[in-house]
Amino acid sequence: MPSLGGLLGNTTLQQLLIWQVGAQIVGAALAPYLTALQAGSYEINPTAPLSPADAAEAVLRNVWPDSRARQEARRSGIDGDRFDVLARLAGNAPDPTSLAVALRRQLIGPDRYLEGIRQGRLRDEWADLVRELAVQQPSPTAALEAYLEGQVSEGTARDLFARFGGDPDYFDMLYNTQGQAPTPTQALELANRGIIPWDGEGPDAVSFRQAFLEGPWRNKWSGPFRALGEYLPPPRTVTAMYGEGSIGRDRAIELLTKQGLAPDLAAAYVSSGSSTKTAKTRDLAQSTITALYRDRLVPRDAAAGFLEALGYDPGEADFVLQVVDVEVSQRFLTSAVGRIHTLYVGHKLDRASAIGVLGQLGVSPGNIDDLVSIWDLEEAANIKSLTPSEVAAALKLQLIDQAGAQARLEALGYEPGDAWLYLSIHAKEALPDQPAAGTLAPSAGP
Repeated sequence: MPSLGGLLGNTTLQQLLIWQVGAQIVGAALAPYLTALQAGSYEINPTAPLSPADAAEAVLRNVWPDSRARQEARRSGIDGDRFDVLARLAGNAPDPTSLAVALRRQLIGPDRYLEGIRQGRLRDEWADLVRELAVQQPSPTAALEAYLEGQVSEGTARDLFARFGGDPDYFDMLYNTQGQAPTPTQALELANRGIIPWDGEGPDAVSFRQAFLEGPWRNKWSGPFRALGEYLPPPRTVTAMYGEGSIGRDRAIELLTKQGLAPDLAAAYVSSGSSTKTAKTRDLAQSTITALYRDRLVPRDAAAGFLEALGYDPGEADFVLQVVDVEVSQRFLTSAVGRIHTLYVGHKLDRASAIGVLGQLGVSPGNIDDLVSIWDLEEAANIKSLTPSEVAAALKLQLIDQAGAQARLEALGYEPGDAWLYLSIHAKEALPDQPAAGTLAPSAGP
């Protein structure tokens, strides 16, 4: 076999090599000038055709009609059969995954699915695999939830977790983050009732602390929530406890302010409890003061001062004493009016005198007229009659006759026979004109 040196020693080959290398050098040097010359020529006479592939795509995109595109392709030496091939290669079928989804949703049939696979760049033997991959499986979290809700065993859940794409190394950690813990309020009640302890952390711990950590709240609020578990009695219970002496004033105000009451309102609640505590004593003191003033054992100013010391303001104290004054006046006025009534009805005071005295007592004229009108009726009905003994004595003294005495006793309710018998007893002899036995006095009515 001739060596490279032998070949280069050949004159003909040397000339060919020189021409070849020289042509490349000259071509490279002239390329910019030739390109500019070609561009200028095309600008004057733009006759360069589109490539057959671009013509086929122009048909696909509805830029050119099919006949125009075929004419353009023939300028590049592509006949009709070859252009048909380019036209089919210009378009794309849906991607394999989309074809598989369309098949799963029954938008296309199996044959159409395979046709789409064949029109793409995927080899046909992978069509079944793509179809299987289009079937959506649950997420790894679904396996955790199924295990949490008792739908599958732990072993099955672990297998499904890995099959659904989860990393087995993180199964336990992710499982412990599933589900919901009791709310802080519920956990507080559980801990207060002794059902769960307050402290303890970890995935297996059942405590208030762990329940709080498993919730969406920031960990810094764990302490305040735990403090919220302290029971506070309602304000009225606090005032009742203070009123009963179970707690002191400072403790009562502390509990009330923790319930949200402003300091002045808390003090008012405690004052209410204090008033309840001393209510009986205050009532007794008030009644004693008013009794002393009513009996005029203390002056009005002193009584008012005592009442104000019990918590009454000056207006309230004055009102209480005014009521006492009215009670005293009413008591004496009632007594005086009653005395005048007795004298008038008893015919010991005439009408004019009674009206005058009532006026002096301060009774209003209208009330005087009403009172005296009623008393007139009582006076008219208040007529004294002689007693049976007085009637018998009048007969004995011959001040009246037997018939008159008999009539007076019958007016007092005696039967005629009983009236005759009563007069005969007092005369100590049987009087004449004895009525028949069982005789009744004649009726005064019809």
